[in-house]
Amino acid sequence: MNDEEQALWAAKVDAARQRADVAMRALFAMRSKLAEAAEAWGQTSGGFPMKQSLQILADDCNRAWHAAIEANGGPGDALPSRWPWGEHHTELLGHLDAAARRFWTLYDPGDPGTAPTNEMVSDWLLNERGVSQDKARAIASILRADRLPTGPRK
Repeated sequence: MNDEEQALWAAKVDAARQRADVAMRALFAMRSKLAEAAEAWGQTSGGFPMKQSLQILADDCNRAWHAAIEANGGPGDALPSRWPWGEHHTELLGHLDAAARRFWTLYDPGDPGTAPTNEMVSDWLLNERGVSQDKARAIASILRADRLPTGPRK
């Protein structure tokens, strides 16, 4: 890569990072406001259970995040490779990537209630992506945050 190509690539990366930063700040602000609304709604009679409400919100935020990425040319335009180790890619790495983006983008380590369960992740991989049960469980386990307490989310 010559100097001109490197400068162009660096400018693209910088612009993509700026757009991603703006999108993330907007999504976190939206998530916070929507979570407050869902909590209030879930506490009223006839409202959805809180866990279901938050999953709906997380899905909406993930869709908005992916729409923002697509609107900004997609991650492939800005980054030289998809993985930290280079270009090596497999179908299962694609499933791992998709599950990480769908379930873990909005995880807040300070709020364990924002973490998906392994069952949620593996069920999605099994039913929506056609991954075998054993591999879906393995991917869900690999993605699980370190030191995340087991048991029900609060």
